[in-house]
Amino acid sequence: MKQFLRRIARGMKKIVKSKAFLLFAVFAVGVVVGGFLGAKFYDNPSKTTTPWVNSQATSQAGKDPEDQLEDNYKQAQELVKKDLERKAITQEQADKINAKLTEAYEYAKNVDQTSQQAKEEFNDKKREWRQWARDNDVSTRYIILIR
Repeated sequence: MKQFLRRIARGMKKIVKSKAFLLFAVFAVGVVVGGFLGAKFYDNPSKTTTPWVNSQATSQAGKDPEDQLEDNYKQAQELVKKDLERKAITQEQADKINAKLTEAYEYAKNVDQTSQQAKEEFNDKKREWRQWARDNDVSTRYIILIR
C-alpha cells in the first residue's frame, strides 16, 4: 500500500510541475476572475452603456419615424459636439462627420421605406456610410443613429 501511495505522490509531483498543469491553473484563475467581473457589470448594467444609447432607446417608444429620425440626427450632432469639446476628435473630423450626418439625414428623410427595393437601397447606403467612417478613421457611432 505504501508503494502505491508513493507512486501516486510521484505522479502528482510530475503533474504539478508540468507546463500543461500551469496553463490549466492560469486558465482556471482567468475564468474565475472573468466570472466575478462579468457578474459585477451584470448587476449594474448602467456602467456598461453610454447615456445616449439609453436615452435613444427610451425615446423611441411610440414616436413617429420622422420625428425619431430628427431626434437621432440632433443626438448625433450633440455627440459630435461633446467629443470635439473632450478633444476625442479634431475639428476637421467634426466637420467631416457633420457633413456626412447632414447627407445621411437628408437621404433618410427623403427615402421611401415601403418597398423592398427601397429598403435594400437604404441598407446599401448605410453600408456605404459605415465604409466612409472606416476610411476616414471616424467612429461609426455617429452614423449609426441615422436609420
